[in-house]
Amino acid sequence: MAYIGIKPSDVAGAGQANITGSLTAGSATVTDDLIVDTNTLYVDSANNRVGVGTSSPSSLVDGRLSGTSSGEILSIGNIGSGVFGGVAISDGGTYPVRHWGSSLEFYTGSSLYSSATERLRIDSSGRVTMPYQPSFNLGWTGSSYVNTTTGSVIVFAGNGRADEFNTGGHYSTSTGLFTAPVAGKYLFGFTGYHSTNSTDAYYTLRINGVISTYGAGSQWGSGYNGLNLCAVYNLAAGDAVGIYSGPSLYMYGTSRFSGYLLG
Repeated sequence: MAYIGIKPSDVAGAGQANITGSLTAGSATVTDDLIVDTNTLYVDSANNRVGVGTSSPSSLVDGRLSGTSSGEILSIGNIGSGVFGGVAISDGGTYPVRHWGSSLEFYTGSSLYSSATERLRIDSSGRVTMPYQPSFNLGWTGSSYVNTTTGSVIVFAGNGRADEFNTGGHYSTSTGLFTAPVAGKYLFGFTGYHSTNSTDAYYTLRINGVISTYGAGSQWGSGYNGLNLCAVYNLAAGDAVGIYSGPSLYMYGTSRFSGYLLG
């Protein structure tokens, strides 16, 4: 049976009330702490706090709304060191959302934050960062002229520059193809700098081997050309995207291919 404790000062003209059965009342005014079954529900009148599953609430509402300490469904309040307004979901004390300082952070992991990984952050200025968003920016491996084959995919394996990255590893530096990990809209950019004797130099962006976009080059001086592309594509999970050479091109090492999942 539930135990309800009401302090002597709670009810005018009454002493301590311990009720082990049921209580029926039209209305009740409690001016001091209210205790239901030790810590099932605890109202701290001195600090104006409510504890659920705790007799020492440290925030306005503190405690687990469902579950146990090893398998909570939802916990709110001051749930860890320096973590305010946190939420615990699923088993093992996973804490995917927390307010830390002036930012709102979203995590995945198996503990509060010692082994959790930050996936998204909104700072006090409204800026959103997603450090694990699928993306890449890689250069052509050659340091000078490198010949490409007509109609072949151009493989960007990187050339050691500090601004290169391949977050998630979804761009293959062996096949030259980016494989969409999830359905969504993706932004791709390509900048090619090459030399060729052909005046109709061009490249193609292909999705699953099918030409989606042609890009022609503008010639500079004695056969030097710049090729550029920037476009958003709606991809399904598993779609493969690559840049293909039109005619045989002599690519420079400054040529680059990049992509980013917008959402």
